[in-house]
Amino acid sequence: MNHRSLVDALAVRTAPLRLWQSRSEVASWSAGDLREAASRWAVELRSSGAEAGSLVATSASTSLPLIAALLGAWQCGAAVVVLPEASAGDAAAQQRLADALASLRPAVLWVDATVPSVVPSGTRLVGPPIQGFPAAADSAATTAPRVDPDSLALVQLTSGSTGRARGVPVSHRQLAANCAAVAARMHVEPRDHILSWLPLTHDMGFSGALAQALFCDLPLTLLPTSLFASNPLALLHAMSDQRATLSPNPPSAYALLARLGRRAQREGLDLSAWRFAWAGAEPVFPHVLRSFEQAMQPLGLRPAVLQPAYGMAEAVVAVSFGPAGRPWRTLCVDAPALREQGVVLPVASGDETTASEVVELVSNGPPLDGIQMQVRDDAGHSLPPGRLGTLWVQGPSVARRYVHGEETHRFADGWYDTGDQGFLWDGEVYVTGRVKDIIARGGVKVGAHAIEAAAEAALGLRPGRVAAFAHLNHSLGREVLVLVVARRFGVDEPQLQRHVAEAVLRHCRVAIDTFVFTAAGPLPRTTSGKLQRGLVREYWLGGGYADSEREAVLDTTAANAAAQNHSPTPSP
Repeated sequence: MNHRSLVDALAVRTAPLRLWQSRSEVASWSAGDLREAASRWAVELRSSGAEAGSLVATSASTSLPLIAALLGAWQCGAAVVVLPEASAGDAAAQQRLADALASLRPAVLWVDATVPSVVPSGTRLVGPPIQGFPAAADSAATTAPRVDPDSLALVQLTSGSTGRARGVPVSHRQLAANCAAVAARMHVEPRDHILSWLPLTHDMGFSGALAQALFCDLPLTLLPTSLFASNPLALLHAMSDQRATLSPNPPSAYALLARLGRRAQREGLDLSAWRFAWAGAEPVFPHVLRSFEQAMQPLGLRPAVLQPAYGMAEAVVAVSFGPAGRPWRTLCVDAPALREQGVVLPVASGDETTASEVVELVSNGPPLDGIQMQVRDDAGHSLPPGRLGTLWVQGPSVARRYVHGEETHRFADGWYDTGDQGFLWDGEVYVTGRVKDIIARGGVKVGAHAIEAAAEAALGLRPGRVAAFAHLNHSLGREVLVLVVARRFGVDEPQLQRHVAEAVLRHCRVAIDTFVFTAAGPLPRTTSGKLQRGLVREYWLGGGYADSEREAVLDTTAANAAAQNHSPTPSP
């Protein structure tokens, strides 16, 4: 597909760009303001060495000048990368930023407030351009520079949910191709207006919101990520105030907002303009979608607005989701058959099969136009629809490598191994978990997120407070299943352990070996809110929780035996 670049789109843009802090504090730039600011940035960046083939990095917080800086870099022919912010007092974040810079080796770096302790040799620091640039900067705004569609536009960092973040090279052609496919599936209209709080470090924030608004010439309203973190209701205030129609969010955000529904009603918010809401970047559960819809219906949220989506940085952002206006779908299947045999056996509504043998899975819709998907077994052979395996994806927006050539085995003949487990059914994509997060025991395979969900429900905790992972204990000569709970319960912990163990056994058919109740702080998460189980595991192995909690190792011999004969309600 041949689509115009976002630099071309900027030259003819008419829609405004806004930063929403509150109903009384909304900064707004016209399309002309954005072009002029981008041209000023291009002059400043060019003078600092930005050119075709170079990389401009920033760790700035979300702002209108940040958008202008990114567009100015593209006007220089350079590529961009947005790095996570690192406050001066956060030594670990500063070191991660320094490591990323050393790895990527940008030619030019712009930081908002703090500079990392280690800056790669040859990197030039740039501050915001002064006002009153020469007239040449203004005239540059009227002429769109020619951009090679196959040149590098963006280095998108992966979420790092299963390991260290990697850089994905995205060309202008790939970025435009994904924007076009997403616009077609969403049925984008001239009246649409995108609103997002997601950081531009994340693919849904950069490509799903910013790039989409630029490509389609739509108004874009951004909220600082820190504002949403401190006041989630601000998103609903902004949606109501701006009459926004499109907004991408992770399921954890919808779960959080659902609990604020009554408060939003008291404040008289109106969500009737919202017509399409992505739900992606995390596992999607039907109860989360239903609770959000139920909580927001009194605010005017229409049916069929929510749309579960599947995507990844390696495909720019989106791979599949349902068409606008169609209610999201689920599929009820025989749980033991899926878990133990990898076979999809649908269970019809009203079937006499007991609830303990059924799991309801959310559809992520059909692949976008131009995207192909395969399900493969462990040997790499393609599986037919209705068989569980590893999802592979191919298409015009799918990457062919990581920046530094890591994990070359995941890129083969234009196909990419997503590392996700799932299946295809009736032409739609169902994701059941990460292959790395699949815990196998006694012929049972269950996703870590299902164990976590069962434990959180048993403890009455909100999502993200529990991490489950397996560890091969060589001294015991077996694999142990560890559950880390980011909460202390005091004297009731032994009783709670038994309660949680029984719930996990009942729902997931596996037994917990080790419990850790910790008050050491929140569990590590990516910028989009994904739980980083790998970091939790590393921290636990290093004794990181030892000073702040008791670790209880249970005698699970009887429980493991019972698991072999138990009829659970698992979520793969």
